[in-house]
Amino acid sequence: MSNEHGTRGRNIFMIDPRQIRVKEGFNPRCDFETGKEDLENDILVNPVHTPLRVYSNKNGIFLIDGERRLRAVMSLISKGHDIKTVPCFKERDTMTEGDALILAYSCNNSKPFLPIEEAGLFRRLLNFGWTLKEVSTKTGRSETHINNRMLLLDAVPELRDMVDKKEIGCSLAQGIVKNAKGDAEAQREMTQKVASGKTSA
Repeated sequence: MSNEHGTRGRNIFMIDPRQIRVKEGFNPRCDFETGKEDLENDILVNPVHTPLRVYSNKNGIFLIDGERRLRAVMSLISKGHDIKTVPCFKERDTMTEGDALILAYSCNNSKPFLPIEEAGLFRRLLNFGWTLKEVSTKTGRSETHINNRMLLLDAVPELRDMVDKKEIGCSLAQGIVKNAKGDAEAQREMTQKVASGKTSA
């Protein structure tokens, strides 16, 4: 069986990756470079075996989950490799952006979201009008975890960078933001102390 976008086998569609669109700002992930080369090499040896997740409407086919794989495939194509299709699960067209974010979050097993990426996802769901309890239920994270993680959104760049590089634990970083009470300079002072070894987790 086939349609205008690709061939179908059971519930998996084989779709031309060039037709898959990425909605700007949808993916909570910011880091696409870490492990990119290894992923490309893996795809060359073992073509994409974990299906991407997409939905379609009158405006085209849009990605929900699998942007790292899609980017790797498109990079390989730009280097001259012949990749005609990738496997995709097609989700319901009526899925809300909030539901799509939850799906992307739950499918994200190969490379966990960075703490700041997770915090951004939680904040977006709350901005959609979801209650803290609903976010907790849908993500499987406690309300305390969600509130604490979102503290990182108010962290100064230096502190965020240390968290991303795992030079400081999330709990300590969240404590710094909380104790600084909105004072960016206080955050920087405490971050400097951690960096110089004067304070430890």
